[in-house]
Amino acid sequence: MKDNLKVGQSTLQVHKDWGEPDLRKDLGQNSELWSYARRPNSNDIAATVFYTSTKSGDESKFLDLKFTNGKLVSWAETEHTMPAIVIVSRQIGIRDFDPGKPIPAVKRFGVLRRKPELTTDTLALTWRNDHAPLFAANDYLRRYYINLTDRTYAPDVPWDGYADIWWDDFASTTRHSDARVPLPDSDSEQVMYMFMTPTVVV
Repeated sequence: MKDNLKVGQSTLQVHKDWGEPDLRKDLGQNSELWSYARRPNSNDIAATVFYTSTKSGDESKFLDLKFTNGKLVSWAETEHTMPAIVIVSRQIGIRDFDPGKPIPAVKRFGVLRRKPELTTDTLALTWRNDHAPLFAANDYLRRYYINLTDRTYAPDVPWDGYADIWWDDFASTTRHSDARVPLPDSDSEQVMYMFMTPTVVV
């Protein structure tokens, strides 16, 4: 993979070529890190067939790709441990599915750790009243729910909540329907994103 990367490639092109990364991390200042697990024996057909995707607790080598303003700027091999996350939360619906339309094809699950100047209560207020309405004003969003960690039942969880966001396709995730609507300020000190493609199992 690393031999085929080029500085300046867009996130959309990398996603098209290599699929969804195993880990994502928001670095701030319009930068993010995508981590792809290194598949050993990539030329071994048997290894490719029987390889299972990374799971929580796995320690493995990854290729980290850094993007700034949506463009690839650097990459490097490193080691990560896949995180395990269990959150008990209170869900707040901001925008729900449009009736009569197909279920969207892309879902983003993003967990966040609040800024140190925010408490659990002030995070809930600013996220619900300030951030969420601006974010949900984007017509490309098909569904948007926020989930606040319930400290009564999960006092030691290191994350303060997560967002459940749906789009029609990956290209729509970076689009904004109305430039007059300002992008909301972030309430998070750290964010980890995971994109998923919903699958119906009968």
